Amino acid sequence: MGSGTAVEVRGVAPGRPAVDELRAWVAAAQGADRLRPVTVIAPSRVAGLGLRRALAAGPGGVVAARVTVLEDLAALLSAADRAAAVRPALTPALRRHVARLALARRPGALAGVAAHPATERVVDLALAELRRATAAGGEAEVLDGLRAHSP
Repeated sequence: MGSGTAVEVRGVAPGRPAVDELRAWVAAAQGADRLRPVTVIAPSRVAGLGLRRALAAGPGGVVAARVTVLEDLAALLSAADRAAAVRPALTPALRRHVARLALARRPGALAGVAAHPATERVVDLALAELRRATAAGGEAEVLDGLRAHSP
């Protein structure tokens, strides 16, 4: 969950008083920002549909309130976690571009040869090897090698 995200669980008996209480809770959760998103978990999709309609039909309506079931919320959160964990594709052309940018911006000890095509190729190959090693779970070996060869 993001920063500033709060979870509050309330159980209420079904009926008009529950809808009124939920409307008040959503208004309190949104505060002055009526477009602040709020998620409401309903016991079933049918109950959620009725609840969404009842909230919208009340005085002033309710904006930015997602009414869903727990199963759908879990799938949504799981998909967001998986999407964040996916590494973007690093094509050879993009990797070469990254090598060129790194050499141009911070050449360090390679300043005298940073613009040479052979230097770009070597840095590109080093990036490819680092990517393979870290993808295979070899982060510790890569870090040990860097420490061993650092001045």
